[in-house]
Parts: sequence; structure tokens; C-alpha cells
Amino acid sequence: MCIDGALGVVHRVVTGEFSWESIEKVEIFQVPYLDFVDDERYVIPDKTYTDTHIQFDDYGFRAGHNTPSKTQANVVFLGDSVPFGFGSLPQDSIPSRVSELLKKEGKSTPVINAAVPSYSLNQSVYRYIYDIEHVFPVSIIIMQVYDPAENFPRLGHDWDVTQNWYTTSAHGRVGPLKESVHSPVKYSSLFYLYWRYSGVYFQSINKNARYDSKDLKRYKDSIISSLDRLKLHARDTDHIVLMPITRPVGVMQGLSEYEKAPIDVLNDTFAAYASGSKTIHFLDTRELFKNYPDAEIFVDVCCHLTPRGFELEAMYLKDFIMKLRV
Repeated sequence: MCIDGALGVVHRVVTGEFSWESIEKVEIFQVPYLDFVDDERYVIPDKTYTDTHIQFDDYGFRAGHNTPSKTQANVVFLGDSVPFGFGSLPQDSIPSRVSELLKKEGKSTPVINAAVPSYSLNQSVYRYIYDIEHVFPVSIIIMQVYDPAENFPRLGHDWDVTQNWYTTSAHGRVGPLKESVHSPVKYSSLFYLYWRYSGVYFQSINKNARYDSKDLKRYKDSIISSLDRLKLHARDTDHIVLMPITRPVGVMQGLSEYEKAPIDVLNDTFAAYASGSKTIHFLDTRELFKNYPDAEIFVDVCCHLTPRGFELEAMYLKDFIMKLRV
């Protein structure tokens, strides 16, 4: 106990904070408006959270001009921060804009924004299963997601479908420590050393992560399995729309083959899954944006859109939804 106390004093003097405060800051990928849940989603929106940019409705969906309905068939957006509307005001997200554009066409189609920042494909499917299926009638599902194409190259051989941004951190897999971090053991400086050392260890693993052709096949199979699960649970839905990872052209050109291959596999698998189907569609936003300067469409090197990008994608989707005549 004396050693533990002495270590705590040293950490406080050197860093200006207690060891447990350091753990709380980076224990896991944290978003202030999300809460942990003990199921395949890992996190869900906190319905009580509100600020000028983010509000949720009573069902835990991002609010905007779009509203859900339990009596009319909904258009449901699934995925990550792009359909969620990262960096946008509530009324400017793609689901909100699509809702407004449909109203201008005389369509009172309810629209649900069930996207959650940093969700993986697997999490997005379970978002549908837990929060949409058997609760809301659905005519169209629109899926746009980046992960697992992000975490697969980060973790290499160690990746599996349960890994996502909420089970890993910059230091690697810290998910198993989550419960410990929320218990009294977090106040131990010896625990902090263990936690921090483990983090450095996993970080070095991530820096040296590699995958081979077998891993890539396993990754592809997991994408197909997730899509199969969505199709099964959405069997009463009229249409499923799959959209590719869309990054700035300049960024894609600068990626190594190691980084680029998982993106291509996900996009190609989405396209192949929709090929020949009358009810599953692949809408290629890469083609939509290719004639625009990257700076006009993207706010960062990832995939997040400018207001102009949101506008173009929303119009693209509105036109496609109108063609479906549902």
C-alpha cells in the first residue's frame, strides 16, 4: 500500500493529475453522447444528451427535420458518422436533408437516422435488429459505413468481427479492462502501471500488425455474413441500399496497398452483393463526387463531408428513392 501511494504521488507531481484520471481519459474510445450497453452494439446514444449540434429523439435516433413513424413505412439510415452527420447541425445531416427533399416532392415519407459515429458494419446491423426490427415498419434501408476497413489493418491477424472503435483504443484492445476501470481498482497506481504497460504493448502490436490472404478472406466473409444477417432480419423491407467507403481521391491515391485493400474489399463486396438483385442496390458515391475537388466535398482526410457534400449525397439519394416508387 505504501508503494502504491508513493507511485500515486509521483504520477501526480509529474503529470498534474491522479492516475485514475489518466485512465478515464483514454480507457476506451469515448463519445460524450454515447452510453455503453452489454450487447453487440457496445454503445447506443444517450437520449437525454443535447447540445447545439446533437439532439436525439425519444427513440435514441439523431433528430433533425426527419421523424420516425410507427404507422408508416420508414426510410432508415444505418452506419457511422457520415450518415449520422458528423460536424453538421441537426437539420443538415443527410437523413434530415433527404426528408426535406422528399417533402418538396410531395412525399411524406418518415426518415430515421439510426447511424452512430464510428459504428462498424456489424454494429450497424445489430442496431437494426435491436432498435428498428419489430418496432418500426421499414420500406428502405440505407447503409453507409467505413469500419471494419479501419480496424482490420490496425489489428491484422488479431482482428475479428467483434472488434470496433469501442472495443479498441489507440493503445489496442482495452475492452476487457472496461469493467475494472469503472471499479475501485482504478484508484490503484499499481493498476495504472499495469494498464499503461499493457496499452504500450498492444500499441506496438498494432504498429506491427499484418494480415495475409487468409485473413483478408476471413474479413470478406465477415462482411458477407453481416449483410446476410441484415437481409434476414430485414426480409419484410422493400429495398436495401449499400453505399461504399468514399474518401478524398487524393487520399486514396496516397494509401499503401496494405491500407487500401480492406477498403476495396468492402466496397467490392457491397457491389457484388447487390449485383443482379432487384431489392438490394449499390449506389456509388465515388462516382458522384469524382468530378468535384476534394476540398469542396470533404472536411478531412477521412470521409466526412462539407455542407456541399451533404447536399449532393442527399439529392442523389432522394432521386434514387423516388425511382424506387415505394
